Amino acid sequence: MKNTVKNLAITEEVAINFKASYSAAMGGTQTVVFPNGMSFYFDDRTYYSGRGVKYNKSINHQLLGNVVISVSHVKDYVLQLNERAARIIQYRKNEKALELRLKEAKKNKIYTINPGGYVELSENESENKNFDAARLANTLKINIEDALLLNSVGKTYVFAKSEDGLIYQLYHSSLDCNALNIHVELATKEMMNGFKSEEWQNAPYASLVGQTANNNHFVC
Repeated sequence: MKNTVKNLAITEEVAINFKASYSAAMGGTQTVVFPNGMSFYFDDRTYYSGRGVKYNKSINHQLLGNVVISVSHVKDYVLQLNERAARIIQYRKNEKALELRLKEAKKNKIYTINPGGYVELSENESENKNFDAARLANTLKINIEDALLLNSVGKTYVFAKSEDGLIYQLYHSSLDCNALNIHVELATKEMMNGFKSEEWQNAPYASLVGQTANNNHFVC
């Protein structure tokens, strides 16, 4: 860490991050002084213009003088920079890995599902709110007709039975104000018992949000 702090290039752009706050509404002045002796003067005084210019003489600016920065303060700043850089590197790695997974999944005519239970859609699919129902059906081994029910625009739940007897709950939030994100999880009897098809199908404006007569399809 000492080497990192020692090699930090202290510039005016860096010094801005160490400025103290002013209690005066119209700002003030200060000189930021670093442990290596470098200092940067900032004049942050603001004034009225136009009709308010007559009040400029009565403005109380805060003159802070020297704002001395400690070594520990600089270390904390460098630590934040390093952590931010590490996050950016990890984000880029994750993006690259996702890109490769999406490419391979499309080649195999399936989708991958992340540890959180979300179908990994491409950015284009998510933003344009479309997906390949055949690929999703292949992924979960469900009927394509059930996968197509996710095309409803409202907040949607679909219960779909797979070839091996598993029942999945598929969900996406309302597409009126959200990008498409499809969540998948195994359904329990308690979950399914909470949905009464007649109530959903007879709800006001049900058809407007995409509700169908399918008893495994619930939209609001």
